[in-house]
Amino acid sequence: MEGLLIVIAVMLLFAVIASSRFRMLRKMADQVFNAFEKPALERYEMLSRFISENRDLEGIQKQARDIRQLEALLDQKNKEALSVNQQVELENKVSSLEDQLLKKLAEDNTLSNKQWEAVSELREVRDKLDQIKKQYNDTVIHYNNAVYLFPSNVFALVFGYNRRKTFKPAEE
Repeated sequence: MEGLLIVIAVMLLFAVIASSRFRMLRKMADQVFNAFEKPALERYEMLSRFISENRDLEGIQKQARDIRQLEALLDQKNKEALSVNQQVELENKVSSLEDQLLKKLAEDNTLSNKQWEAVSELREVRDKLDQIKKQYNDTVIHYNNAVYLFPSNVFALVFGYNRRKTFKPAEE
């Protein structure tokens, strides 16, 4: 009987430790993600404004389908309350489309100084976001490892801790 009580006590101790660790790791990931949201929103607004003001640019005209898709993604962000994983997926899609757009615009020799300044501002915000994304990914990797690795994965399952998605690295 004593042995059973000891086993139960040890299991409860592991459960408390695992739960505390998951809460701490998730809180850390949430804090980094919260730092991402404001500059991301700023970038989304800058992108929307740039696209609407420069629809006549060749780089934008050639990517009309991608631009419509990008605008739909930005509208989705503005209309819906998305989970963290949904926001990460959305950001990955927006970043990919933004990469394509910026590559096309870099080839366009007809941009005015004002348009180049807008592109430069977009890149600056993007660089800032890339640093936050890297920090978020590092934090989420620790959290996801705790969710997947034995024995903490048992407690993750019991307490409902799920895997978090990571940001795709920026294309160089």
